[in-house]
Amino acid sequence: MKIAIVGAGKLGTKLIQTILSGEHSITIIDKKEDVINNLSNHYDVMTMCANAKSKTSLEECDIKSYDYLVAVTGSDESNLLISKMAKKLGCKRTIARVRNPEHIDQLPFLRELMEVDYIVNPDLTTAMQIYKYLAKKYTATTAVFFAGRVSMCSISTANAKIESGTPVSNIKDILGNIILVAISKKGGKVIIPKSDTIISEGDELFIVGETEQIQTITAKLDKQVNKGNINNVMLLGGGKTAFFLGKMLLDFGINVKIVDSNRERCQYLSSHLDDAMVLLGDATDLTLLAEENISNMDAVVTCTGFDEENLLLALTAKNYGVSDVIAKISRESYAELIGLMDIDMTINPVSICMTNIMRYLHGSADFIASQLIQGQAQILEVLINEKMRICGNKIKNVELPKGTIIGAINRGAEILIPDGNTSFKKGDRVIIVSMLDDVPEIERFFSKK
Repeated sequence: MKIAIVGAGKLGTKLIQTILSGEHSITIIDKKEDVINNLSNHYDVMTMCANAKSKTSLEECDIKSYDYLVAVTGSDESNLLISKMAKKLGCKRTIARVRNPEHIDQLPFLRELMEVDYIVNPDLTTAMQIYKYLAKKYTATTAVFFAGRVSMCSISTANAKIESGTPVSNIKDILGNIILVAISKKGGKVIIPKSDTIISEGDELFIVGETEQIQTITAKLDKQVNKGNINNVMLLGGGKTAFFLGKMLLDFGINVKIVDSNRERCQYLSSHLDDAMVLLGDATDLTLLAEENISNMDAVVTCTGFDEENLLLALTAKNYGVSDVIAKISRESYAELIGLMDIDMTINPVSICMTNIMRYLHGSADFIASQLIQGQAQILEVLINEKMRICGNKIKNVELPKGTIIGAINRGAEILIPDGNTSFKKGDRVIIVSMLDDVPEIERFFSKK
């Protein structure tokens, strides 16, 4: 595919890194010369220092020859306008990032008006992931596939009574005919396990199996789980993510308290979230946090605009004894550090937004992106055809990309929970789980010969 990316910020750069590992041609467009020069020195991409809102600039890069234009500048209005212009000039499909909450209720109208094929909102998607973790973490089903015949759910080692030190290879003996496809470790880091991976205390396990089997497992566990665990949530930082998350939690019946240091922002939140308690103050002020009873919160979400502050606030909340602490972190370089901290979940808006865009780019009949696991791993559904290199081969004879697990296969009326002797056959619909950064490699691996 031929792809133009407009805007070379965090998301634009992440898209370059991810798409380049696939078989695609990329052109990056940005107005800042120093940014463009830096990208030219580090990546094998075409670059163009120009204002993409200029018809001349888009014509100069021959935008009509592109399969996709992805507009991810810092301006919603610019992204929508650039997408519309590109479409009018012949670009096949366009994707635009839109973040302003004021636009949310009119996205379908904007998409039609501006002729944008796909709109992504990282703050809304991030809020949804946190909401699912907080409000829905104790429900049984996380995802369903193959018209409801296969399900994925998450379970804790404590509720499932799986001892620390248990190898993944023993999970079937404990839970039955399922596959463990991902593990969320303490600190929120998600890994794709191998057979010799050791399960630790506090791990959250994501398992795939036939729906009947998954329901049997969760029915047993439901008796041990307190579904009313989350009643009071404090949001430290009142940005867009806090707005969307606050609204979702309030609608679910959860009490929400938001702390932000910007008076204007607090006024906005107060006027748009009637039932939330909005406090003007410094979230790093320990006296304020103590006065607002942070220790009595069931969960704290740190969602300021600064990663370092979010990490500090998350550790502070843990120090006050909060059981569920979630931190919004955009820098991948902090991953190793976060793994050493006692934070329950971290979430990266850049990775989530990137994944949604990649999901759309890969949305072909053969390669169907499905769902995220805590914003870090992706579940994919692939339709096997006779031209694919793996068709007719057994799983054990195929060198799958690193960090990849085959979760289930739908073959006609049959559901297979595969092992090494299971073969890929024409017409199979295959559930694959991999880390986000490995998705392009998966695409290439399952490509036609």
